[in-house]
Amino acid sequence: MADVEPPAALVEFLDGIKLRMHVDVFMELSYDDVDDFVQYDAAAMQRFRENLLDAGIGPGHVEKITRTIDKLRGVVMVSRMVCSVSMMF
Repeated sequence: MADVEPPAALVEFLDGIKLRMHVDVFMELSYDDVDDFVQYDAAAMQRFRENLLDAGIGPGHVEKITRTIDKLRGVVMVSRMVCSVSMMF
């Protein structure tokens, strides 16, 4: 997997939280689509956390990653609500 260039969105996501050093772990675990992260239900998010921890990412970094995803999820939900409301008018 090391020869495959990580997607720009993944690099940008990890750069934004100063955790780019984990990009290889994300690629090895096939967590390469940032848009998927915000779609995870509670069970998928728990597996995501466990997989990152099992792969050697420290608990503090996993917490930072998941908090950031939760914030992204909030932005996506708000923008969907705005779109839904605007379509009503």
